[in-house]
Amino acid sequence: MGERILILFRNVLGELQKVDELIAAEQGLEIGKVHIGAYPTACTRFIPKIIRTMEEKHPGLEVKLSEGSVDQVKEWLRTRSVDVGITIPPDDDFDVIPLVKDELIVVFHSNHPLVQKESIGIPDLEGENLIFGRGGYEVQVHSIFKEFKMKPKVRFVVDHLDTALSMVKEGLGSIVTTKGALSSLPELVIFREIKPSMFRDINIAVPDMKDISKATDIFIQTACSLFSNKHV
Repeated sequence: MGERILILFRNVLGELQKVDELIAAEQGLEIGKVHIGAYPTACTRFIPKIIRTMEEKHPGLEVKLSEGSVDQVKEWLRTRSVDVGITIPPDDDFDVIPLVKDELIVVFHSNHPLVQKESIGIPDLEGENLIFGRGGYEVQVHSIFKEFKMKPKVRFVVDHLDTALSMVKEGLGSIVTTKGALSSLPELVIFREIKPSMFRDINIAVPDMKDISKATDIFIQTACSLFSNKHV
């Protein structure tokens, strides 16, 4: 009951914000507020450029950012704690706008036997010690292994990619991640592409596309103009 009341209250505040935006527009002004939820890699990779571009083109808009795991972002969207989020599937509970497709790769220590191969097939990872990310990242990897009737051998589950990369450097396991998530690699750590190529979808998500504010729409349009349709 309490959560439903809170969602209704947030919906009322959202409608009041839209009224303020309309009144300002009648006076030739542009005001508004957008609260963004994003997971750490998205915060690093997408959000700063989006915010800078928005502030340059729409200085009257106020931007708030909350950083959390993929699962946290989805929960914030469900409870309308944020107006818009950067998510990865499954995100069927929301209206989504495709942002980018990231190519999946495997990250190894440089002395791992599989680095001798130019590319890696999922069957090559049978019995390999893997390091998984927590909070939504792991769902697709489990799904891919299931397609090959395999179960990944998960040695560690961590919250941050940097932690996983440091563990790879120490020879503690390997990571299935995306090329776009890597800004750099530690010494002695390399990656190989997966063949056939596989991709992770990164989406913009809102609770209801028919019910977004002008500020949220500007965020979506800005993000798509900067990143949409790019494959990494």
